[in-house]
Amino acid sequence: MLRRDLCRKIADELENLSRQVAFAGEELVQDTHVLVGHLKLLQGFDHTIQVLDGLTDVLRSDDIDDALLHCIPGDLATRLQR
Repeated sequence: MLRRDLCRKIADELENLSRQVAFAGEELVQDTHVLVGHLKLLQGFDHTIQVLDGLTDVLRSDDIDDALLHCIPGDLATRLQR
């Protein structure tokens, strides 16, 4: 399998995971007790979605350096560029 094909397949899997996390978060915020009692955890879901979406964009990009600068939250982009 070509590296580019593998990257696209991994990106597809990450995109699917992002959707699943988003769906779980949307379901959880419907419960007021969960929303009030676990706001920080729910914010973690949002951060996880941002990271998954950014990694997906990087894997699909033809210009990985540019994608790292524009698609990934700063702390992760720094770690990935080491």
